[in-house]
Amino acid sequence: MKRILLLSIFLITCLSVATTCIFFGIEDTATVFIVPIIVSILGVIATSYLLVVETVIGHKEYHYSDDVLSIKRKGKTVFEIQKGEVTNLTLIYDVDTDNLYLISFEYCNKKHYIAINSNNKDVLKFVDGIDYNKKNNYWYYLIYIMEILLV
Repeated sequence: MKRILLLSIFLITCLSVATTCIFFGIEDTATVFIVPIIVSILGVIATSYLLVVETVIGHKEYHYSDDVLSIKRKGKTVFEIQKGEVTNLTLIYDVDTDNLYLISFEYCNKKHYIAINSNNKDVLKFVDGIDYNKKNNYWYYLIYIMEILLV
């Protein structure tokens, strides 16, 4: 929560500085600030979404029992997934550490993604015994390397 607030304050500050510079004509060509303004606006939108999820909607919690994975928010069950009806299970491993970090599957013709962290270890019990495909996250590191090279 603190990170979200600090990020939003930082982005709003960047946006206000860039807007002030354009408004008062500090830079001869105001087009220099277009990209920082767009990035700041997108950052403020993303931060606002995360703030709403954090405070209003709540985070997802996963509980597994009796071949049913229950997805809960703020203690209330919002969705249940039957183990026998899961198709196209894919376990996505981190290339760098070779640890499982994401699970994707289809249930009722809808694709579901579940990030694996310390809060949702019940998901590992849920996928135990189901046929799966194994993938690695090459694209994440490729994009990261391209970002470093372009900056």
